[in-house]
Amino acid sequence: MTIEPSATEPAGESGTEMPGPRNRRRWPWPVAVAIVVASAVVVAVVLFVPRDRMSAAESARADLAAAQLVLINEPGVHVVGDIRMSDDRKSSWSLPKVDLRVTNLGDAVGTLTFGSGLVRDKAMSYLRIGDRTFLRGDHDAWMAYGMDEVSATALAGRPVLQPNSLDDAYHVDVASDLTPSALGWRLDPGLDMGLPVLTRSVVENGRRVTLMDSGGISVSVSSGHIFRVSEWTFDGDVTPMTADDVAAFYRELRPVASALDTAVDLETELQNDAAWSGPCAPSCAAITTVTAKPHPFVGVSPDYTPPVPDIFVEYSVVFAVDGVPAEHPGCSGVTQMPGRGTTIVSCPVTGSSGSAVTAHIETRPVLGRARADALLAAIDAATAESKAKASCRIISTRGLVTEPGC
Repeated sequence: MTIEPSATEPAGESGTEMPGPRNRRRWPWPVAVAIVVASAVVVAVVLFVPRDRMSAAESARADLAAAQLVLINEPGVHVVGDIRMSDDRKSSWSLPKVDLRVTNLGDAVGTLTFGSGLVRDKAMSYLRIGDRTFLRGDHDAWMAYGMDEVSATALAGRPVLQPNSLDDAYHVDVASDLTPSALGWRLDPGLDMGLPVLTRSVVENGRRVTLMDSGGISVSVSSGHIFRVSEWTFDGDVTPMTADDVAAFYRELRPVASALDTAVDLETELQNDAAWSGPCAPSCAAITTVTAKPHPFVGVSPDYTPPVPDIFVEYSVVFAVDGVPAEHPGCSGVTQMPGRGTTIVSCPVTGSSGSAVTAHIETRPVLGRARADALLAAIDAATAESKAKASCRIISTRGLVTEPGC
């Protein structure tokens, strides 16, 4: 009588950390002070000088600021384009293409398309609710994402809890970097650099638009709306979502979030140690000690305490008697256990005298019903918060200046 070595779930992604600030040229302090003063003068001109008294350069900056404010205050955006590297490092993986609807809170739904080596243009579903990000893809999509063969097979077709930033090599928090406000705020770096806004009128797709460039960031503007952005993190099209669009977005999320109780939780690592209860004469039990330890997406100390005291583990024990698979319906399910600790899974088996009985257990940490329900509560709160944010408009691109009474 033998028992196969237990399977251990693939470890989660390696710890990620947010990118540090980009390298900036250090100016002597008198020059730095001069630049700050000049920027302040430019802001004052843009905000308070009547349009008919502005120079051409001042008018261009005012037009860009007005378009920025429109984007910053959108309830949501639909972005379609390419993610770019946000630092100077090179990655062997191709960066993803995105097709996402993103609300003003950073909640997002859509697809990411990866491709590297022999596996190209493989789309994965992307979902962001609050501080939780989930990906779902087939085997080839996970291979394109960067998983090994075993992990890609295990994760195929299942929603998987992922780090918010895609990978340490990307340094991109997809949803947060693509919220309307995050996009809008960073479109005029030339202001702080003392550089003018360069504009030219062109025809794109049959309509006349204004191309605006500030400090190397380029936007396309039509009727006061920014509909294309080319900057350090993102290059693609931007389409505004209405308040009704965003309300429908959150309604559509509720059934999706409710089904995430079985999503794979890569923030937990499992180890299985199996044994028999004794000779099968004629019955015995396969006993497995499941040990869980947190494997969070950020670096932690050895005495780290998981963010939730308990986790949920999906398990399945497969028996074979004399090489023939034997069904045991009671030997699969979901059990609750400490996020750092152990639990016992025991499944009985019966075999005739002299039979060779083997057992193999597979375990997988999952999100669990409690945390899926917490996501539903987060959606309800986000629905109200997003609406309130959209009705309290920001009126200046320089600081969080809002309408009176907000």
